[in-house]
Amino acid sequence: MFSFFKRNKAKVQIPEWADFFTPAEYENFLAQIDKYFKKEKISYVINDGMADASSDRFGGYQIGLLNLAQRCKQAAPSAWNEIIHEQFVQMEELAAFDKKFIEQSTDFSFAKEYIGVKLYHVDYYKENMENVAIVRHLTEDIVAMLVFDLPHCIKNVARRDFDAWNKTEDEIFTLGLKNIEEKYHPDIIMQKIGDIQCWLADGEHFYAPNIVLDLANFPLVIGAYGTLVAIPNRHAAFLYPIEDLEVVTACNTLIPVIYNIHHEGPGSISNSLYWYRNGRFIKIPCEIDDNTLRMAPPEEFVEMLNKLEEKK
Repeated sequence: MFSFFKRNKAKVQIPEWADFFTPAEYENFLAQIDKYFKKEKISYVINDGMADASSDRFGGYQIGLLNLAQRCKQAAPSAWNEIIHEQFVQMEELAAFDKKFIEQSTDFSFAKEYIGVKLYHVDYYKENMENVAIVRHLTEDIVAMLVFDLPHCIKNVARRDFDAWNKTEDEIFTLGLKNIEEKYHPDIIMQKIGDIQCWLADGEHFYAPNIVLDLANFPLVIGAYGTLVAIPNRHAAFLYPIEDLEVVTACNTLIPVIYNIHHEGPGSISNSLYWYRNGRFIKIPCEIDDNTLRMAPPEEFVEMLNKLEEKK
């Protein structure tokens, strides 16, 4: 048996992880997944956004479907079959590469050029914490994790690797930041969003948000009262320098944009807004419910607002 779902006329129930699909889109996505595995004669089951395939061709790992689904959502349905095929073929290649890489990853002289740091939502860390060597909390819901930046994929640095290198956490973390900065220097542009001007760091690679780990070296994005920061996914970071009361307009403008980008993915990180000042990130709680924006700024942020003047 290769298919995990029955084709019938019952209404398709869309799980929370795929709620950006319409019922027809979700059913089509499942059908394309089923088509691939059936062609390859691989049995599988899908549970909570993960495909568990009975084949060592994928390295024995469960296959996450969220990013794949988000990629399909952003493409024409006619391209889905090719996108899915490409993804699974790449995963097979990665599994083969991974097997060889693991044999040498404890050798620091070999591994050091691949060491990097990447931002994730804290839930990703919680799900993978047994396989994570170093993690540092940037905010209450965003972490910076030590990874291997490999030619075809990104994988967590395991504790066994870190322990074998005989280096301190600070040494390895600093090396990871340096490697990523040298490989993927962020592109920063001033972007008009609604009625505001906001800095945007973006890139096709997965490390554009790393700029927030080094904001002190980007004085242009830091205002007299700090910066609004948003990290919706792995490809973008929004940075709004706070100078006057226009920051209120900026909050109202950015939050819906952040929500949409985070929801669409791929590589979603956080739909929250943060206030950066003096090396600290303070979360500004907010939500959108029934098209209504609600904010509950912390007292410290409100005190700062009370000091601001109207934009001149």
